[in-house]
Amino acid sequence: ELGNAAAVELRSEVLKRCVWVFWSRFPQDAFALIAVLVRKALHLDDESDAEEELPDIGLCGIRVSVATTEVYLAILCIRAFWLVVCEKARARESVEEAFSGLELLLGSSFSDDELPRTGNDFALFALDLAVLPLLGDALLTLSVQEPESAIIALSLVQQSALWSDAQEHAKTSSSPGFRTLKELEWFLVLIEQHMEWREALAREKAQRNDPSQHRFNLSLGVRYLGVGWDSTEVTKAEQQRRAAQDALLDDAHRRLRADKPLLEPQLGAHTTLPEQQWERLCSAITCRVSLVLLSVFEGSGDFDGAMHDLVVMVGQSPWMLQRLAPRHARAFLRRLAIIPTKLSDEQLGIPVVA
Repeated sequence: ELGNAAAVELRSEVLKRCVWVFWSRFPQDAFALIAVLVRKALHLDDESDAEEELPDIGLCGIRVSVATTEVYLAILCIRAFWLVVCEKARARESVEEAFSGLELLLGSSFSDDELPRTGNDFALFALDLAVLPLLGDALLTLSVQEPESAIIALSLVQQSALWSDAQEHAKTSSSPGFRTLKELEWFLVLIEQHMEWREALAREKAQRNDPSQHRFNLSLGVRYLGVGWDSTEVTKAEQQRRAAQDALLDDAHRRLRADKPLLEPQLGAHTTLPEQQWERLCSAITCRVSLVLLSVFEGSGDFDGAMHDLVVMVGQSPWMLQRLAPRHARAFLRRLAIIPTKLSDEQLGIPVVA
């Protein structure tokens, strides 16, 4: 149902009504409800559960029993929960009880000067201290486990009031939770660009292998000499692949040369994740970035480009190598080293004898 918009909206409405009823009956436990739901989805309290190992990444900060569908559902619940927060805040219904429950959840009390004065103040407190942190933890986990599903989940969040309200709030506040979401958005856009590049590469290879795409004089069996020795269709496919590749590498280069690491812990940010688990998840994201970039050069058989462009890009980044665990660096170098072994004779510059 991930791609079924109608089913998603119907389920979201059901979730919203359930949360609304629960809040009305147990306002002090409203924030504990959504926090427990996320912790259950991420299996944070199941210490007997082993940690999942992903190919080329290794231990990634995710429990083996974590299911993509459960994390996705948790994100839908957070989206619905925010709508209930806004409605209750506007009506000033059970706000004091809910805020005391939020203090219990955070394990700290606020002074009188820090207490929210209006319903809007309360909503923004909830946004910064609970809603965005929980959403960030769930989306980070999904981004490591299954980026394609995370792209769908992020799209649903971006179409909701939660995203627009958080974006507006970030204009006048530091909003560390929203900054984390923007970092995850950058990563998922990179994954989308990589998907577009793969599709363009597949079209280019298919057309190159299709005899109907080459210009032959069928009566003489002689190939027409043209620009690039390829049909216009093949040339167009190559142009599309190169455009997708350039867009991906340009965006990656801008982020890699930035001073701050990707997903650097924000001052004042909250999370349900233990420190070691957060670090492993962030390291796994960084590893995925490096392998996505490497796969571009693997796919095009461009060993020289990998050595002169990618290796320099990664090596000159102020933070990339620091974020990669030793096993990630070994996986990167191992795959880099075998690129020449996968090149065709044509790519190696060896004349092909018909």
